[in-house]
Amino acid sequence: MQNIASTETQRTESVATARKATVFIVDDEPMVGEVVSALLAMEGLNTRLFTSPLDALEAFESAEAKPDLLITDFMMQPFDGMDLMTRCRQSHPNLRTILYSGNFELESLQQHEVQPDTILNKPFLPKELIQKVHALVAR
Repeated sequence: MQNIASTETQRTESVATARKATVFIVDDEPMVGEVVSALLAMEGLNTRLFTSPLDALEAFESAEAKPDLLITDFMMQPFDGMDLMTRCRQSHPNLRTILYSGNFELESLQQHEVQPDTILNKPFLPKELIQKVHALVAR
């Protein structure tokens, strides 16, 4: 059985690890992306916000140090969040990912070879997002 001090130490280490993480956020709705970015910045994470999957992919490919986490909306143009994840993981297979949308069709997600680490349905609570981010960056 784990004691309270041990649990608190693990949580502190997990948060410390997360604070060093860089997160790419991609959403073609600027206001949504800005809210997600602000929430994670308040948690001490380094964030980069993109409103275009093309811009995010270009930044990802040119980044010397790849981000620790990619958070992306599903429905975007000219390609969707699943395609963005797939392209990023071609060069960085261990990239952790969160996919969110207000309109998921699980059948269409299952067609992709690459799957997100976790999925969030819009609207989601800030606490929900933060918990998932900390869990992924602490791995």
